[in-house]
Amino acid sequence: WAPAGGGVLEAAVLRRPRIAAAGALLVIAAAAPGLARLEVGDNWLENFAPDAAPVTADRAFNRHFWGSYRFDVVLEGRPELFYHPDGARLVEQVSALATALPEVSGALSHLDAVEVVMRAHGETGPASALPAERLADFAVLAAMTEDPGGAGGFVTADGAHSRVRLFLRGEDFARDRRLLDRLGSRLDALAARHDIEYHFSGDIPKGLRMVREIVRHQLVSVGLSYLLIGLIALTLDPRGSDGLVVLAPLFASMLVVFGIMGYAGIRLGIATTMFSSLTIGVGVDFGLHLAAAWRRARERGEAAATALRTAGRAVRWNAAVLATGFAVLALSALRPNHALGLLLVLGIGMAYLLTVLLLPALLALRLAPWRPSARRTAQRPRPGTAVLLLVLSAGLAAAAPAAAAPAADDDPATALMAEVERRFGSFPRVVRMTVVTTRPAAVANAVEPPREEVVLWGVVAGDGAASEMLFVFAEPGRFAGIGLLLRSRTGRPDGDEMWYRMRTFDRFRRVPRSSRKLRIPGTALTYEDAHGFLAANRYGFAPAAADPGPAAGAGTAHLVARPGLPGLAADLGFASAAVTVDRARRLVTRIELRSADGRALRRYRVERSHRLGELWLPERATVLDVASGVLSRVEYRYWPVDTLPDGLFSTGPDATPLLERLRPVLTGVGARQPIAAAAGVRSRPDP
Repeated sequence: WAPAGGGVLEAAVLRRPRIAAAGALLVIAAAAPGLARLEVGDNWLENFAPDAAPVTADRAFNRHFWGSYRFDVVLEGRPELFYHPDGARLVEQVSALATALPEVSGALSHLDAVEVVMRAHGETGPASALPAERLADFAVLAAMTEDPGGAGGFVTADGAHSRVRLFLRGEDFARDRRLLDRLGSRLDALAARHDIEYHFSGDIPKGLRMVREIVRHQLVSVGLSYLLIGLIALTLDPRGSDGLVVLAPLFASMLVVFGIMGYAGIRLGIATTMFSSLTIGVGVDFGLHLAAAWRRARERGEAAATALRTAGRAVRWNAAVLATGFAVLALSALRPNHALGLLLVLGIGMAYLLTVLLLPALLALRLAPWRPSARRTAQRPRPGTAVLLLVLSAGLAAAAPAAAAPAADDDPATALMAEVERRFGSFPRVVRMTVVTTRPAAVANAVEPPREEVVLWGVVAGDGAASEMLFVFAEPGRFAGIGLLLRSRTGRPDGDEMWYRMRTFDRFRRVPRSSRKLRIPGTALTYEDAHGFLAANRYGFAPAAADPGPAAGAGTAHLVARPGLPGLAADLGFASAAVTVDRARRLVTRIELRSADGRALRRYRVERSHRLGELWLPERATVLDVASGVLSRVEYRYWPVDTLPDGLFSTGPDATPLLERLRPVLTGVGARQPIAAAAGVRSRPDP
């Protein structure tokens, strides 16, 4: 028998309400052990089909390499520690502890880059076996390399922080959690012995934390949903609303679904916890409708069956329509949508089932002492609460205009640049460069701080046909004593040479041509910028569009330069340069390096210049790395030099530190009076 308009389930509940309630309790009890099997975990690759490209690529990468997942151990100690052998030994110990664990496939640290540089210079053995100064030199040299995995990404400029990067194959929440605990217990003892601190970072620790926090907040939102529903129910009926009663089957339905997830091995993740709050939002309606119908029937003195005959059918169809609508998500190719759809169908179905099975018995207990009264009227609910959702979004796109293709090489343009180069190298002088570099917050870090100041002393000598320039770092301390030597021979494509020497080296080493596009440490300048001009023997020059040409006399010449040697464009990292030259002063005032598609890469601009006789020199200039926004402001000061000591520009064996080699020259300029204050020297800003 089924009441008119009712269903078989409703009829069975009306005939045997206690048995129906007992059946619901059995379902809850059977699901309860599954709660103990429920685990927290997520893996973004599981969102794709097993044969999807990201999944197969990850499997191949893990099969051939250390793994695609990173786990960083960040060490923190006193300044300069990790440039010292003690710090190197500590990093070696951390690497050994980590790689001894079966979960870890490999490890990298700044010592790997340091040891590559060591081997290139004939050193063998571990980095920790080197003397302190020698190790510091190799660490600085490794940080200056082009390799993005070099030491600069693993140790801070002050040597107080270092990280060891561990690699894992695949992602497994439970495995990663065990690794975090095991490694942490071992590092605690090591940190205590060496008086350092450590913390974890990288893909794995951040992923663990993110999943745990999202799951925790999702579960907290479930509790808050129950609490808010209860508060609203009490607000509508301060004497004790039936709304509190309808929460019981809804809460039980969530426990049953979580228990089924535990049995099925479905982990609590970002997608698999979203269903709970949604189910509560739609499932609470089932109980509220039935409870309201039950109360109206009791107030009219009707049988309780009337509630199931009237509201039961509507609730059943409501549940069916909602479940069918959400079931569409189960057809999605994306695993998170697929799992969410199935869990929503299960949650809505379970909320409906337990509401129909449990609620009549609960309402019977709740309303047992209640008797209808003629004076009692149904309460009208008071205005409830409102929820406001505000979503802001913005987008920004920009396109850079392409530059016009450069014209063919032009003899007057080349002659002008050759004259600039000849004048630049024809006046012996001492130069002091103060470079203040600022970095945007997006690129600044412990290795490259928001503001950094570098001081270099240099000596320039030449006869116009050939020039030599020696620059030595004076500040900051970690660079002090490092030298850069440049030799240029006008008219000879193979006549340019660049050399470097670290503090503990006894001779200069040649800089490979492919390394000249690298930035000078602590600045936005490249090694190529150290020349102060574009060498006429290595570039082709032509007038820019609408430029009258360098033979037009006084004024400004706008040229286009392009690397003229095979492979030079790739080595230097740009395809062309827009050059502005003051014809009267024979001074390059602006250079903009551009990519093959015309994008600006770097801009050099002279803001103020000095004149001594026929020679104009930059006094203040800026260098902007367009992509990163790193800006260097360079202040130049000059002193004339009459004679230079023999061997100043020698690249052969010499144990004398470079700053000591420069000392006689600096002493020879007396009080170091800059040229700008000397007689006959004029200084003016450039346009």
